[in-house]
Amino acid sequence: MHMKVTTPYGLGELEEIRHDDVLIVKTNYARMFMQRKDVKLPTKDISEMSTKDLIGEAIKLADTGNEEFREGKLQDAVYSYLRSLGFLQRVGQDNATHKEKATIIQTMIRCHLNIGACKLKLNAHTDAEIACTNALSILTVLAENREGNVVTWMGRLGMSEQLMFEDWPSKARFRRAQACVKLEKYADAKQDLLLAVELNPRDKSCRTLLNKVSKLVDKQKRDEMKAWGGIFDNIDAPASTIKTATTKTTTTKSQCATSEKSIFTRKTKVQRQQQAAAAAAAAKAEVEPWYLTTRALATASVVTAGVAAVALLAMKPKSS
Repeated sequence: MHMKVTTPYGLGELEEIRHDDVLIVKTNYARMFMQRKDVKLPTKDISEMSTKDLIGEAIKLADTGNEEFREGKLQDAVYSYLRSLGFLQRVGQDNATHKEKATIIQTMIRCHLNIGACKLKLNAHTDAEIACTNALSILTVLAENREGNVVTWMGRLGMSEQLMFEDWPSKARFRRAQACVKLEKYADAKQDLLLAVELNPRDKSCRTLLNKVSKLVDKQKRDEMKAWGGIFDNIDAPASTIKTATTKTTTTKSQCATSEKSIFTRKTKVQRQQQAAAAAAAAKAEVEPWYLTTRALATASVVTAGVAAVALLAMKPKSS
């Protein structure tokens, strides 16, 4: 039999499997009698893994992340999802079949959505926004290429059109809206929620949050109008008073304008927030695991987006 295996005592060679299910393994120390659960095939070096191996390991890690999430181990779950994305980004897209690409895309979407859910629970709202945006970037291309080969294979793998084009996008927008509310990006949150409600009109959570956010946006606009009105009410006031009011109003207007920019300027705002939080992040870098930092998530996002973009090229129908 003589097969290379790993044991709690290091590498060994499997010599025999007895009728009572005891395995005889020869190690550097001695011939050992071991239980089956303690003997495993050696893990391949990642550079030696085939496309099938890489995808299989990614799915296994994603499932581990799901289990950790259910157990409330949110930090461990984030780590597992990021590792899953790491294996997927190593897949050679030129060698992957349409079926494999479909598996890659759906695993990426699930990982990003679940990272978003973890980050919301961890009150890491900027990270949650990034993760949901990554999921939506892939889902948007899916929607634009509904007739492509990869989308067809996703359907064959059991993913319905409702899941791909309604449930997933609605979930991603709702979670991103939750993050935006915490970041006081009320206009962006409202935009996401309007689309989420359109995709899933029966979702009461979306409607409830939309009503809340709509009131916050209206209040923001009233405050702006009140600030501008104050300038004209004090037209006869001393120049210094008018200057102070003007400065305050300009600042308020600038903040509000930033809040109401299109969601497509979101990345720039995130970068500004990351710069503002750099000092605090550096202070806790000694104790915070690397995979919980915004930089780690952003790096994984860039790599994943690149892999997804290549895979999604296969979706576009070939011109005749």
